[in-house]
Amino acid sequence: MRAFSLFLLVATVYAIAMYTVAQPGGGWREMPKPDHPFLVDLGKFAVQEHKSKENLEFKKIVSARESLDLHGKGLYFELILDASPGFGKECIYNALVFIENVTHKRELVSFDDETNPPTCSFPPADAVIIS
Repeated sequence: MRAFSLFLLVATVYAIAMYTVAQPGGGWREMPKPDHPFLVDLGKFAVQEHKSKENLEFKKIVSARESLDLHGKGLYFELILDASPGFGKECIYNALVFIENVTHKRELVSFDDETNPPTCSFPPADAVIIS
C-alpha cells in the first residue's frame, strides 16, 4: 500500500510538471504600446493565418502581452485584436502567437472569438449572403 501511495505521488508530480512545461512560462508582461508596428504586424499575421477559416479583416490591436517560453526557445504573444468578419460587424478576438528565438518563425497557436456572447464566428441568421 505504501509503494502504491508513493507511485501515485510521483505520477501526480510528473503530470503537473508536464502540464506546466506545455504552458507559456515566466509570467505575462503587458506590452505598453499595442499600436507598435511589430504588434500590428503580428496581429495581421494572426488574422491572415486564421483567414482560411473565416474571411476576416484586421482592424487594430486592443491589447497585447508577452511571455517567455518555459524552455527559453521563444516568446508567446497574446493579442486581443479587433477584426471585422465582413458582415458589418467588428469583433474582438484573442490570438496566441509563438515566435521561435533562432529562426524567428511565427506560429499561430490559437485564435478565439472573445465577443460576449461569441457571435462573430459565422454570419448572423438574418445576414443576406449573395453568391
